[in-house]
Amino acid sequence: MPPTKIESNPIEKIATNRSMLSVNPELRSLIVELMLPRIENLRKIVSTRFVSEAEAANDTDAAEDWWPDYSIYSHLHYMTEMNGLLHLMINSLRGMTDELLTIGVKFQAFVFDNFKPHQTAKEQVEANPAEEKQKILNRYLLAQSLIKDMVTFVTCCSRKCSKLLTQRKDYFERASETKDMEDRIRLKIFDERSFSQMHRRMVSLKSFVEDFCNLFESDQSPSDQQETSVVSPAKEIST
Repeated sequence: MPPTKIESNPIEKIATNRSMLSVNPELRSLIVELMLPRIENLRKIVSTRFVSEAEAANDTDAAEDWWPDYSIYSHLHYMTEMNGLLHLMINSLRGMTDELLTIGVKFQAFVFDNFKPHQTAKEQVEANPAEEKQKILNRYLLAQSLIKDMVTFVTCCSRKCSKLLTQRKDYFERASETKDMEDRIRLKIFDERSFSQMHRRMVSLKSFVEDFCNLFESDQSPSDQQETSVVSPAKEIST
């Protein structure tokens, strides 16, 4: 089964309209407060590199065990091996789904409050065409779908990290016990594959979280951008 990933369509569709999505200051502050620390943690993770270190016979004591001949390096966070990186990933993702769900609930309430039908007949006549209002609403609904995609993606990444950590423990314990070259090579291959898979996912997640945060501004409300017309999101905004 192919790995779950965030579909880029929602954010690409929103990006086709260069204007940002306006939200109230409280919602904007909530997004920044919860997501900026996550971006910082993800930045530490994506800065890591898998470094293979060729055995230097002249610099190594003959009695000293040369293994492992590879390491995990980051200039932003001290770590030396894959176990530490997987733990860093798990800790960085812990609680993120709850934060995204909180943002999703607040965002849904904001959209409903700003797009609910509350006008008089006179206001309806004077308002801009409903099609224009619908276009704006659709952009907010796409942003909401992006939140749901990120929740799913973070959940899958967290489960994958936990699974890899459990599998790695078996490989590591065997390689440490036997000190057999074949067992050590198996562990190295496992670490290389794990690093490649999870690093790629963390890069994608960091990019999507940054793009999501940059979608919003709090200078004005949607009603200031476009005169209100009757478009009810009650059936379009999922609960």
